[in-house]
Amino acid sequence: MMMGVNLFSCLFTTASLVQRGQLLPSLAFLQRHPEALYNITLLSAFSAVGQLFIYYTVRTFGPLTFTIIMTTRQLISIITSCIVYHHVIMPLGVVGAGIAFTAVFTQAYIKSRASSSAKAAKHKQPSAGPSEPTKGANS
Repeated sequence: MMMGVNLFSCLFTTASLVQRGQLLPSLAFLQRHPEALYNITLLSAFSAVGQLFIYYTVRTFGPLTFTIIMTTRQLISIITSCIVYHHVIMPLGVVGAGIAFTAVFTQAYIKSRASSSAKAAKHKQPSAGPSEPTKGANS
């Protein structure tokens, strides 16, 4: 499925460049600046490896865990951007980010509690062993 999405993305991008008349200028740019082709190749390779990690995480730990990882990564990225580049987050942006992060982490907490409750209920049920014969059935 990932290959299909990436193939569609390539075809869509190529069609867009052709439709806008930018395919040949883009190729000419790459011919004038071969170092850009190196950077594009490197970016593509890391993107492919990143997609493998995404696929592995979702398959192994589930989509909620992946969402938490990505949300945490975005939070760290925002904070780092503010510290390193002195970017300012407007108050409404802080509220929006707070709502998004709270929703994701609340969903994770609820799922965790539901999972714990299900495990506890499973351990409380008596084991289904061999049944005892009823008295008086063969008398």
